[in-house]
Amino acid sequence: MRIFRYIDEVKTQINNIEIDGQTELLQKIGGEDVVTSRFTIEGRKLDLQIGDFIEFKDSVYTILDEPQVKKSQNTFSYNLQFKSDMYILKNVQVMLDDESEFYLFGDPIDAVSLIISNLNRVYGEGVYFADYVEPLEGKNLNFTNENCLAALQKLAAEFECEFQVKGKQITFRKKIGSETNLKFEYKKGLRDIERLTLQNAELVTVLYPSGSTRNITNEYGSKRLKIPKLQNNVNVFGTIERSVTFEDVYPRLKGVVSSSSSITKFRDTSIDFNINDQLIGGAKAKVIFNTGDLAGREFEIASYNNSNKEIEIIPYTDETDYTSPNETFRPRSGDKYVLVNIKMPQAYIDNAEEELLERATEYLDKYSQPNVIYKVSPHYPYLRRNQTELNIGDIITITDEDFGIDFQVRILSLSQKLNNPYQYSLEIGSQVTISYITSVLLDQRNIKNTIYQNEKYVSEQFNRVFNNIGNFKAPLYVNMGEFNPETLYHNSQNRVDYVFKFNNEGVKEWFYYIGQDNQAAEFIIANWQFIDDNFEIIATNTLLAENANIGDWLIQSGKIVSQAIYESEDESEVEPRVILDSINGDIRLNTKLNIEGSAGIRPYKQRISLSSIDGSIVCFRQGDAFQEGASASINSGGVVANFPGIDISLFTQSNIKGKAGILGIGYSNLPKGNIQNTEFIAGVFGIAKNENVNPVEAYGGYFLDLKTQGRFKGIKRLVNSDDYTIAQYDEYISCYNSAAINIYLPDPTTHPEGRVITVKRMDEVINVTGQIFTNQNVASIGLNIGERWTFINDGVYWHANKSIF
Repeated sequence: MRIFRYIDEVKTQINNIEIDGQTELLQKIGGEDVVTSRFTIEGRKLDLQIGDFIEFKDSVYTILDEPQVKKSQNTFSYNLQFKSDMYILKNVQVMLDDESEFYLFGDPIDAVSLIISNLNRVYGEGVYFADYVEPLEGKNLNFTNENCLAALQKLAAEFECEFQVKGKQITFRKKIGSETNLKFEYKKGLRDIERLTLQNAELVTVLYPSGSTRNITNEYGSKRLKIPKLQNNVNVFGTIERSVTFEDVYPRLKGVVSSSSSITKFRDTSIDFNINDQLIGGAKAKVIFNTGDLAGREFEIASYNNSNKEIEIIPYTDETDYTSPNETFRPRSGDKYVLVNIKMPQAYIDNAEEELLERATEYLDKYSQPNVIYKVSPHYPYLRRNQTELNIGDIITITDEDFGIDFQVRILSLSQKLNNPYQYSLEIGSQVTISYITSVLLDQRNIKNTIYQNEKYVSEQFNRVFNNIGNFKAPLYVNMGEFNPETLYHNSQNRVDYVFKFNNEGVKEWFYYIGQDNQAAEFIIANWQFIDDNFEIIATNTLLAENANIGDWLIQSGKIVSQAIYESEDESEVEPRVILDSINGDIRLNTKLNIEGSAGIRPYKQRISLSSIDGSIVCFRQGDAFQEGASASINSGGVVANFPGIDISLFTQSNIKGKAGILGIGYSNLPKGNIQNTEFIAGVFGIAKNENVNPVEAYGGYFLDLKTQGRFKGIKRLVNSDDYTIAQYDEYISCYNSAAINIYLPDPTTHPEGRVITVKRMDEVINVTGQIFTNQNVASIGLNIGERWTFINDGVYWHANKSIF
């Protein structure tokens, strides 16, 4: 991941970080658009600051908050968040005439134009622009100390639209994204699928719609514009009634000013009725301007001339003595307006009812079916082979026979790995087709074979157990095992029993008791309700059935497996990332490791296995023609690693450039004289002892082709004038004795071959005694002052060599 910074207005790369799957783009319609990155750097702290940025998918993502960094010994852990250009909009306040609290009557074009005007007020004329804004009718909008991003979010909610910011370009439309011809099938471009939500809180099947009270007279027969009730999916979900009012729908002339002869008079040649004939007694007819200088303001009509279609309005003076219209703010050609407090001709009422029908139908189509959201993970090799890029808002087709789905959905949110741009996790959803709903929910009374009903049922069981804990009156479901006709079964407000029976095919089926409480019940339909084995009841001694889905885990064939999948272009290598195997008694973790070899950096599959069979932890990495396979294991017998994959310089911060299979590091900050009386720190320490009466040799460490740098020997200083026998761990004897002494070497025939002992005389006489060979066999050697003798055991003699300093 390359990180840039502008230095003297020149884009300059300041860092290039090696990243893994913990760096990803997170996007959501109407929500976040950020790149989060977690990584670790050994031995150095990166130069990062607010304003640094990365580039991804033709967009710029910038650090807008202080970078999060944690230091542990010599390791720096980073948790960075790069935010899209959308977040920069938070830096600019929405102002109108130097005021941040104001009302604006306008359509989306007016409102987005105001936001862009404020952005360009700060960043320069013409910098920000809109490529598209949805043309909709105006509304009275209230702005209260909002920044430009908050204002866009408010407009999106107000006009039921979506927006997108790309660089300096703003898009505001009903739905972002585009139609695609992409179709994903489970195991054919799609790795896993999970239903996240099946929420019926807003479900409506019978709608009573109404409009505004404006321009509605007593003759209409209702105080509001109305149409007959609408129905949809009643046969699927039953009757679920709601009333909804659309205040912006009423009989109205959508007038446009043709010309203006004065500040209070304007003409509209498209008026096709005489306003004077449509006045309502007791009410003042009014004009409300939707656009132009007078947008959002309403004025009483003083007169109307039907011959030339001219309307004269009465000026209005507010509490600040400001009067409008005036020479500055007045009606102008092209201004849009509506008439209120008049009795509209029947044609306009009919048009309004048609508009109400259209709006109500759209509402019912949306809420007469559940809001289903799925989480899916497309198979990234499939996307890479087809060079397919996904974006939020895009429409794709999802197919899965087990879920019974085959319909078009929108990508509502996505996460995308930066180290593998074809690896996505998607949340998808839309209003699903009636064929799918019917196949899943048509018979709500039958729990059997409906995923939705099972999920709902299990949720109810959880709630009941919880409620019992909270001392609520709700039954606790109790597992009574296999059905027994002599057992007394319970069905009360406090307890409901459930049992299983084997059917003719030998399959276990579950039933809960619905008969009379505390009775020995016959196994008949009147007493027992079938509940299927897709999910068994949550209660005491709860059993989890095959293929139960718990969060992101599945139960399959005696295993609990993650729904997160290890992806590979080789189908035989595709498997869950985590497998808990109860049959073989092991845990397996699968991941991907990038290794540098003769062909550059290549990905390899790595498996970590924790086995109860041999009590080991084994890590195995596959190899190929470019890289040997590797394995490492640990158990009670020891540690084995057959591949030198640890970069020594990275972990030790030394100039030693090499790699090792096992690395020991002994970093500390411990003074001499510490309270634990610790005498040294070591990266690796080995000791061995063989207590057999006829022992093989024992070594604290055994190395072939040993290389050392900065070796330290164990020193034994003799300061007394007593004879001394060489001990097991003596290596270098430094003699400061004040009188003659003897030093006794061990028997070379019973001592490990290859041992080296060095003796140095500093002052008084030293005699070294043992089975010694110089150029002949001798019983002892006397050392002169300054002499240093080295003795090496060959299993028969101590070979002696002298050095003089």
